[in-house]
Amino acid sequence: DKEVEDESKLEYALTYTKKFEGKGHELVVDVRFQDNTEKESSDFKEIYYLSDNVPSSASDYFQRSNNEEGERRLITRLDYVKPFGENKKLEAGYQGSYRNIKNDYLVEEQITNNEWVVFDGLSNDFKYDEEIHAFYSSFGNKINKFSFQFGARVEYSDVVTELIQTNDVNPRDYLNFFPSAFLTYDLPQNNAIQASYSRRLRRPRFWSLNPFFTLSDARNRFTGNPNLDPEFTDSYEIGHIKYWDKGSLGSSIYYRHTTGVIQRVISDVQVVDSLVITL
Repeated sequence: DKEVEDESKLEYALTYTKKFEGKGHELVVDVRFQDNTEKESSDFKEIYYLSDNVPSSASDYFQRSNNEEGERRLITRLDYVKPFGENKKLEAGYQGSYRNIKNDYLVEEQITNNEWVVFDGLSNDFKYDEEIHAFYSSFGNKINKFSFQFGARVEYSDVVTELIQTNDVNPRDYLNFFPSAFLTYDLPQNNAIQASYSRRLRRPRFWSLNPFFTLSDARNRFTGNPNLDPEFTDSYEIGHIKYWDKGSLGSSIYYRHTTGVIQRVISDVQVVDSLVITL
């Protein structure tokens, strides 16, 4: 496999900070735009051998692939922080993400020295459009030896995948709520115990959704699944921390439960010795 890759990444950022009266009282607005392009081309050559490593009489097999991918992403973030006295603090904000990816993937195999034909089932134009809106807030305070922080995040996601050649459009949207809580209690001699709970999600990556992604050789290919949903994880943790003047030492135990786990599946398809890894 001889591969050539050309990749460029550009990012533009604009940040505005408004300071209000009072220490730590501020509003931050951040806008970022990313423009990434990637081109990959590979030449594959297979040589056939007998079981004793002696070259067989079969002709060498040639394939080639070309992948052109473009990604544009706009991220807007607004954060507001308002302290109340020495220990109380309110935080709230919004984050919006608009992402567009277009992936043109082509695989060909050589029939004669001057003739190449498209390899069936591995070539297509794939579009991915993602729009995410998230509102979040948290409040923290300390009362004597007890401190806490409670938070919540509401998130709406709208994802559309499309296969251009087959006109196969797959829209998906979901609204989710993510609470969190962090508790700390100070003990004598600079010790403290902590407990926390949080709920998170992990979205499938673009390559996990793309059904036309990569070819290793004639027998091994990797494809994604555009029907994947996100993973959701509930995390519980209890810990202890010891403070010194120049450092600290922490230990914890945790339990995490994940639903909708994304995993790889290996299967045989079409012909003997053909292997596909899917998600």
